[in-house]
Amino acid sequence: MRKFLSSILMASIVAISVPNVAAASSNANFDNIVAGADLVVNYNGNNSNPVKSFIKDMMSELVSKSIDTVTLSDMETLKLMDESFLSNNISFVLADSDNKLFYGMSEMDKGTFDSVINSMQKFEKFETTQSGNSFIYSSYKREDFAITYYNGSFLFSDTVNNLSTIISKLNSSKVSVSYLTNEIPSDSFMSILLPKNSKLLDTASNGLAESSVFSITETSDDHFQFVTNVIGNQSIYNKYNFSYDDFAKTPSLYKSMPGENSAFYIEMNDIAGILEKSIEMSGEYGAEDSGFQIPAPYDTLLRGTSALGINFYNNSIVPTITFLAENNDSSVVESLNSDLRTLAEGYGNESGSGSGLNTYKAKSSEVSDYAKKYPEIKNAGITFGQSGDLYVISTDTEIQNKINGNKTLAQNNRFVTSLSDALNSEVMSLGYMDLNAVSGYVEYVKNKEKSSINSEELEVYNTGMDFIKNLDPWYMYAYGSGNKGTSNYFINLPVKKLSKLTVDSMDYSNSDTPFNDVDMKNAWFAKDLNNTYKAGIVRGSNGKFNPNAQITRAEFITMLVRNYNLEDKEAPLGSSIFTDVQSGQWYDADMGIAYQYGLIKGDQNGATMRPNAPIARAEAVQILKNYSGVLYGAEISDMPFADVSSNDWYYEAVGAAYGKEIVKGASATKFEPARSLNRAEAVALINRVRNREFRF
Repeated sequence: MRKFLSSILMASIVAISVPNVAAASSNANFDNIVAGADLVVNYNGNNSNPVKSFIKDMMSELVSKSIDTVTLSDMETLKLMDESFLSNNISFVLADSDNKLFYGMSEMDKGTFDSVINSMQKFEKFETTQSGNSFIYSSYKREDFAITYYNGSFLFSDTVNNLSTIISKLNSSKVSVSYLTNEIPSDSFMSILLPKNSKLLDTASNGLAESSVFSITETSDDHFQFVTNVIGNQSIYNKYNFSYDDFAKTPSLYKSMPGENSAFYIEMNDIAGILEKSIEMSGEYGAEDSGFQIPAPYDTLLRGTSALGINFYNNSIVPTITFLAENNDSSVVESLNSDLRTLAEGYGNESGSGSGLNTYKAKSSEVSDYAKKYPEIKNAGITFGQSGDLYVISTDTEIQNKINGNKTLAQNNRFVTSLSDALNSEVMSLGYMDLNAVSGYVEYVKNKEKSSINSEELEVYNTGMDFIKNLDPWYMYAYGSGNKGTSNYFINLPVKKLSKLTVDSMDYSNSDTPFNDVDMKNAWFAKDLNNTYKAGIVRGSNGKFNPNAQITRAEFITMLVRNYNLEDKEAPLGSSIFTDVQSGQWYDADMGIAYQYGLIKGDQNGATMRPNAPIARAEAVQILKNYSGVLYGAEISDMPFADVSSNDWYYEAVGAAYGKEIVKGASATKFEPARSLNRAEAVALINRVRNREFRF
């Protein structure tokens, strides 16, 4: 799955050499889907979206901080994303979730494809494999990506074998998911499709859903609409007489719910009925009977409309939670009152009753420790009972004065304005969240606790408040008809602020490495050591890195095996290949893997590889040139090194590495090819190569 997500970067590379190529206005990719695909993700770069601005803002923040530990690959990745990724119409397909088989595609003519490949190979040499009539380009000696041209598209996956499988499946069993495109808003920039026969959808819905579509649209700056459409299995819905229409109703309980400083609200219809029907229908596909049943009297209480609200008042440490439910059954009232009274008497004293409501406030012994600082906590408690046609449970002991009052959600302008489309329509549920309503509460607590708040905590507080204080409410509503259910979510996210928070939270330091013999602030190789340590390439010993120590051939080659994530359980042990590799040595397996993948060939006699001998600087660069596509076939640059001549066996390797700024020389005029490489130089070499390879 990591490769599936990171392959998004491959799509961004597509337009490096053709940044002005516009994305297709249609979704022709939807006609080129492998039969039985589990998931299709489509990105429409033609439509307004926040991702490009987010990337630009991130880049600006990184550059403004002048952070040395941001690697070249980090910046190049961001640049590629900014220049190309979201300028195209790109689809990603999880063809088989069981076998982690995926691919991506972007519409492109053959001439443009060839231009892109040529441009990419200026960065790194590709390998070429023929599969049928297709030529597949892949990462040099690594399984990082594979690309081909297929049926008017730039087609890519993670390995040559997987891409060959995809091509074969497309040739034999290609299908279209265009039947779902009507569910995608025309201005959506991102959509996720779970088509018919998707194993992911079957698992998630227990076979109740036939297909599903999720889409994201930027409605205005920093405002987004998320829409989910679920098409139910019509035969099962008919069999169990299930229709979304049966659970739709015009909202009403918000008119009774306290609306002052309302941070959260949700209203739903017939929760018990929906749960019972869902459990009953799930058995159709062999789902185990969970035995779950809503206990009495809640099974009756939740047959009608119910709602839950949370309020954060500015001058109280105790948020209030209120539950309302339509009810006209006296037996429900009697049963619930009995249960709740037993519960309340355990920690509170009855402070009054009236209008059908019973109020218990916390015993002074329970709250005395907090009452000195927060005197309002003396009013903490619970109120419950029947009020009109509503059953009420609330931690607000003054709720009886607020129900149906002049400060309900019906008088909350932010709530009414946000949900204006839903409040007068038949919906199955609606929800509302206003983080801005929490700001006064948090400020109150901060002022009360200011003597115990340190500077770091204060900074977190200020950052959080800066983020939420101007946020518009988030809200949703769901409706449906027949076997189709639709949910709309509306969210306000300040992208520019998020990018700054993201950059500010990134770890720029090199101080989290465990080595006590390296000055991670000032050492010239600190960034290289930090990056290779985090990648698991170097480990050190007893808290030391020993930067000036000579690195052995076995140590350097082991680092490369880790760098390229080389694994092969079938590979022979190094001791079975080289006579000077002793069986059972810590590097035995890695030397065999390195030989299997062509990293090393051994000495000229083919029988030895001198694992414990120091590796010369020229030898290290030559090994990298033999294996890395960045150096293989790279242009040989003129060098200022007096000790490297065109007759030397390592001339091309050093010239290529110098041209790519992977080596800089021991001094301005010397490379010192025969000198033993030290451990600091080794991590610098490996990290610089890593930063220039296409890695996913």
